[in-house]
Amino acid sequence: MTDIITSYAKQVQQGNNKLLGLLAWYSVPTAAEIEYAEFVKLITDNDAPISKMKPPSPNNVFRRACSHSKLNKQVGPDDEIKCNYSFGDVSYDKTYIYKAIVEEQVDKSNHTLAHRTIADITFEKASHKIVCRRKIEDDDYATPALDTLMSDMEHFVASKGTKIHDLIIRESARRALEGPLQSVGVRPGGVVYFVSNDYADELSALDTVINSVDGADFHILPLIDDQKQRGMLRNAVEDESVGKAQELMSEIAELLESDKPVPAKKFVELQERYALMYDKMGAYSKLLNDSLTGAKTSLTLCQKQISQLSKKEMG
Repeated sequence: MTDIITSYAKQVQQGNNKLLGLLAWYSVPTAAEIEYAEFVKLITDNDAPISKMKPPSPNNVFRRACSHSKLNKQVGPDDEIKCNYSFGDVSYDKTYIYKAIVEEQVDKSNHTLAHRTIADITFEKASHKIVCRRKIEDDDYATPALDTLMSDMEHFVASKGTKIHDLIIRESARRALEGPLQSVGVRPGGVVYFVSNDYADELSALDTVINSVDGADFHILPLIDDQKQRGMLRNAVEDESVGKAQELMSEIAELLESDKPVPAKKFVELQERYALMYDKMGAYSKLLNDSLTGAKTSLTLCQKQISQLSKKEMG
């Protein structure tokens, strides 16, 4: 465990309080980012339970650049008209992505008056090269806006091309908690997670990695073992187990009703999901010393459906 967890745990235990487990939550703002190589090194060095990831995709970096590089309320053809500029989709193939820079003319009440394309953009995936084919003359009122847009886009692609952005960092934390750490969300939407003491070291490693990202915060708090906290956790486990079981049964029901053979790959996936749910329910049943009747009943129904599905023709 990290020093802060160990210190807090000792304080709780010295007060004759037992620990039920650990609470964890995190915050990764939009501005948070980290170099891909640095993030992978942090994961490796700390043996954190974060799945291996691919380097940033040039396609995604370019699309993010287009979303980021927008201009509104720019100088128009006269004082009564302002212009908004954005990147519109055109097409793509294995080698290139094609975009258009579109101008929207609006009046003072923000009513759209007209549109025109001021440039076509080609992005080469392999080289990250951006080619701009201008459709306006140098003395056009939109030229300064076009120059700014292209400068912003090129800077974004160059500076973000090797970085992991906030969504990936956030998803890394969520998947680690909900996957290998077998956490349970104890607040709606999984904002706060309960993690068993059995995974304290892995949770500490995750804490170290996420907190190493500028702007990101990961928090851990030991949870006292009393009837109120047990009740909270029991309800959370029951709700999660029943909800996931119903979701699984709905998928199985569709396959049972279909006249088509059951895809073998899909059947294996359903079995694996059931097994993970069953193991997790068993672990929390033992921790809480509770049969978790609702969860157990739902998983029993799941098992019966999977047994029925196994008798269908496999494709």
